[in-house]
Amino acid sequence: MTKSLKRPLAVFPMNKLKRLSDFIARIRVIILMMGADLTTYGAVDPPLVNVGKDTDQLVAGKTLSDTKVKGSVAKRNLLYDAVVLDKNEVMAFVQNLADNAPNAAAALDIILNAGFDAKVNGKHVKAPLTPKYTGLSGEIELVGTALDKRAAYEWQQSLDSKTWLDDIDGTLQAKTLVKGLTPGVIYFFRYRGLLKDGYTKWSQVVWILVV
Repeated sequence: MTKSLKRPLAVFPMNKLKRLSDFIARIRVIILMMGADLTTYGAVDPPLVNVGKDTDQLVAGKTLSDTKVKGSVAKRNLLYDAVVLDKNEVMAFVQNLADNAPNAAAALDIILNAGFDAKVNGKHVKAPLTPKYTGLSGEIELVGTALDKRAAYEWQQSLDSKTWLDDIDGTLQAKTLVKGLTPGVIYFFRYRGLLKDGYTKWSQVVWILVV
């Protein structure tokens, strides 16, 4: 426990997920992001495939409970509890990896690349890239941290945090609009800068559920 306090802590923002659909979306993000790097996360217990099945059952339970069928809410709540337990065990696995990483920077990468939030010294780590809703369906704005006064920026998007597409135009500012996205689908994004000495590394991956 003492060692964990010296390292970044994995966090799951339950208090920010006001709707069950938001909780389900966040669990799917974790499954996708960890599944994109099985070299690091492949030994997770429970296996990601099991977490996915439990999540699918919760989705079905939610759909049934929305129809007000007798007994469906209680069943949905049991399915929800099962996914919460999965989440807790997966987060403990990720925290253990982070605690045993060679340094704090590597520990932070392990947590964030698994789809969890992170705290360092009790403060939430702010992502260098933020996806924002514009108010228009299928459109989002990406706002990144400016890297240099004369930097150019490249952007990528993905549906699984594994296969990346270069179909977003480059910009001379650390922000861009992305249009034509499918509502109800989770998208992942990252960016990098082109400086006078060459490209920076790709940023931390961020995600958004498009509306």
